[in-house]
Amino acid sequence: SATERPAWRDEIPAGCRVALFVGRLHPKKGLPIALRALSALTPTSRHAWHLAIAGWGIASYVRELETLVRELDLTERVHFLGPLFRDDKLAALRVSDLFVLPSLSEGHPMAALEALAQRTPALLTDQCHLESASEAGASLSTEASLDGFLAGWKAIDQLDAALKQKLWHRSS
Repeated sequence: SATERPAWRDEIPAGCRVALFVGRLHPKKGLPIALRALSALTPTSRHAWHLAIAGWGIASYVRELETLVRELDLTERVHFLGPLFRDDKLAALRVSDLFVLPSLSEGHPMAALEALAQRTPALLTDQCHLESASEAGASLSTEASLDGFLAGWKAIDQLDAALKQKLWHRSS
């Protein structure tokens, strides 16, 4: 249920933060940007980040993502969860420190809206078209590039717990 801690979360070491992607695994979703940003973030991060990827996609593209994870030496920090629905998705959002959507093109990003409804801090690209969420302080919007997404992730990484509590009204 949505109140239970997902088993996959216990596989991530204590003290590590979790960024969660939820959605279709498709090139337009920009997951390589998130993977490369995660790889580049590590040396300056105060705490290790893990990326949990919940979704489905064409097998050949999923294999491309898995290959990139190995090439970037992120196999210990990237977790492919498969698709999550209803209570399992809500529970995943609640135990994650950040929702990420590095999309190159979006119409109406339902997963981002669900994350915002759960008060999960969100890092979104401008292509998500959720300017009102950014203006309200519910998300951080960046350009859909490695440099833009990495800068946004670093900015969120530097926020202290008290500021996160104030911005996103949730307990850490």
